[in-house]
Amino acid sequence: MKKTLALGALVLIAGLALGGTAAALNFDVTYTADNVVGAWFLDGSSLASLPLGANAGNWRVADTKALTLAPDTAYQIVWQVENILTAGTGNPGAFMAEISPAGLLADSTLALSSAIWEVAVDYGSQATGINDPNLVWRSATAYGANNDSSTIWWRNNSGPVAGIDGNAQWIWGPDNFGKSGAPDEGDSVYIRVAFKTVSIPDASTLFLLGSACLIGFGGMRRRIKG
Repeated sequence: MKKTLALGALVLIAGLALGGTAAALNFDVTYTADNVVGAWFLDGSSLASLPLGANAGNWRVADTKALTLAPDTAYQIVWQVENILTAGTGNPGAFMAEISPAGLLADSTLALSSAIWEVAVDYGSQATGINDPNLVWRSATAYGANNDSSTIWWRNNSGPVAGIDGNAQWIWGPDNFGKSGAPDEGDSVYIRVAFKTVSIPDASTLFLLGSACLIGFGGMRRRIKG
């Protein structure tokens, strides 16, 4: 039995040594904004622009972006959103998103837009842009969930936005609904979420781990029978 267990341990060590890191992880990021998603970026080790979806100008229809990310890695996704025309009670700005599957995020609470996400405002008169280190980031303000029939977006859409979890929150900065200093036409609102992907062993490592276990169990079974 000792020889059998030693062989199993050797197989396991070889698997850990040769198996390498996990394969890339596939995510779908579904989002919408009232009124326009101007641009958005993926931040791995550096900031890079990503193309917009076909429905960027229609908040009633969500867009989905497929992302392939490395495991056990920190990322940021940043959207640039603009509210068209004068901001006010009848024209509030808002953004909503879902990252799926949530189980591939180290902190699954970040999978849905909420007050844990962050917002920074770039007023048109300043036009500093996303790379400005002086942007002031603060917690987003949540104005109601996708499935909340009391929100202005639910009422105007006669229901939730399809394709996004009902618990995802419509978020924006605290200055909204006509409050003083609300981001208006020409002002950009940057909305970001920082997250880390999980680490999953690749298929070869799992196979070798399983083989080591089977070898060990086989040795134990033979000893019991003997």
